[in-house]
Amino acid sequence: FIKMAFGALGHLRGGPAKAAVVGSAATGLISGSSIANVVTTGTFTIPLMKRVGFSSEKGGAVEVASSVNGQIMPPVMGAAAFVIAEFMNVPYLTVAVAGLFPAVIYFFSIFVMVHFEARKKNLTTVPREELPNLKEEIKKGGHLFISILIIVGIMVAGYTPMFAAFGGIISILVLSSLRPETRMTPAQIFSAFEEGARQAIPVSIACATAGIIIGCVFVSGVGTKFTNLIGELSGGFLWVTLILTMFASLILGMGLTTTAVYITLAALVIPALESMGVAPMAAHFFAFYFGLVSAITPPVALASFAAAGIAGSNPMQTGFHSFRLGIAKYLLPFMFVYNPALVFVGSWYEIIIAVATGFAGIYALTVTTEGWMLEKAGMATRAFMAVAAFAMFFPQIVITISEWAGGSVIPRGPVTIVGWVLFAIGFILHATAVKRNKAKEALA
Repeated sequence: FIKMAFGALGHLRGGPAKAAVVGSAATGLISGSSIANVVTTGTFTIPLMKRVGFSSEKGGAVEVASSVNGQIMPPVMGAAAFVIAEFMNVPYLTVAVAGLFPAVIYFFSIFVMVHFEARKKNLTTVPREELPNLKEEIKKGGHLFISILIIVGIMVAGYTPMFAAFGGIISILVLSSLRPETRMTPAQIFSAFEEGARQAIPVSIACATAGIIIGCVFVSGVGTKFTNLIGELSGGFLWVTLILTMFASLILGMGLTTTAVYITLAALVIPALESMGVAPMAAHFFAFYFGLVSAITPPVALASFAAAGIAGSNPMQTGFHSFRLGIAKYLLPFMFVYNPALVFVGSWYEIIIAVATGFAGIYALTVTTEGWMLEKAGMATRAFMAVAAFAMFFPQIVITISEWAGGSVIPRGPVTIVGWVLFAIGFILHATAVKRNKAKEALA
């Protein structure tokens, strides 16, 4: 995964950072651990990012912001995704499909940020001859991708995740033996089984204790009281409930694993969200995502500390940079609560519109925060993009504000269309300014 990412993107401006994003996304396909992803890919990517001009803190942050997504990248995802399937009583494949577009949108946001950063600082590139050859790497190890297709195929066919995992293990043993470069020795095979057992322990503990926690919460009546308390504090406003849930998740995440945070919120908070009309899948994913962000949120930010050890950087500074790069992860949960089509709740037409709007909104937000598009973006462009992003992300809030101001009820569609129009205006303004500046430079 890492070699192919470097072979495809390493020669571009800021290529090692872009390869880190793509490599971490690919590693996330088969790994559900944020810190494991950081250590695995960061060992290769962080030194090269520093070489082309990224600071130690920025290089570590790029790796953290990319690797923490391993727990939300289908088809494997993290242990919490299996618990979501159990709580909702739906097939695991349903959860994996629901998590697809939010994960891709998140990776897209980091990739764009990295691209803008490389352009702003005019970073150097890595010569092609020092990078892996993409065609050669595909020949050597491309056949191993078949195991991922086998896992997905088995789950699509309706078999259990356990059977899919078994099929994946057998397939990788067979596929790896087809070429000398990937053939495993008996010692490596036993080591892989040992590591697999170690990785299974947290999942087993989470599943074993989930029922006890939920039983205690409901028998004691704490769940009902907590749900009522949130309803009273929020005054019946959904956005207040979401903010309270967000802070609860962040605080719990400072001392608990993602799965433990999700289980706790599933018992205490998710019923309150569902009672306010939030789609069940969106409510569960809201808690799931905010259980994850503790890995990049200072002062804990365990993934940032792991990356700082590799980069030789200040852990807290790395954490703040990863927080900034991962800003989309703090916004996406609100997006799919107000627009559940992002998690495949709704018709195909609604899903297509939601996904397109999600990509455009994230791009607009990135232009706003980074101050760059084709070239440095002016204040007018950033203002248009900021308002466009807000209209695309939170049309329901715009509608609510209009109602508070005494206006008539606005359908959701026109608000989103206004966001697209503002996006187009911002882009045209910027493109025109860039063209004018180039013309002036040519005359000079």
